[in-house]
Amino acid sequence: MSARIYVDANVYLDYCNGRSDSIRPLQELAFSVFQRTLQCEFEIVVSNLLIEEIEEALKNKTTLDMLIADLNSKNKIVYVEETRMR
Repeated sequence: MSARIYVDANVYLDYCNGRSDSIRPLQELAFSVFQRTLQCEFEIVVSNLLIEEIEEALKNKTTLDMLIADLNSKNKIVYVEETRMR
């Protein structure tokens, strides 16, 4: 069984929006996480709240849709239902 990981919204945005900073190629670092997931090293845990957060800041929704489709095709996404604390 693969390790389950949570990937912060910023990693998705780095990948989908092609972000970088003056020190690192953030898009390439994000790509490596998703590539390792597709190579069966990880399963990624996501929730509706995470997807909503990502979509609000996306420049290119097509890239996210393709990424999610690839991860789904390999059964590498674990959907969880969010809970709210009172």
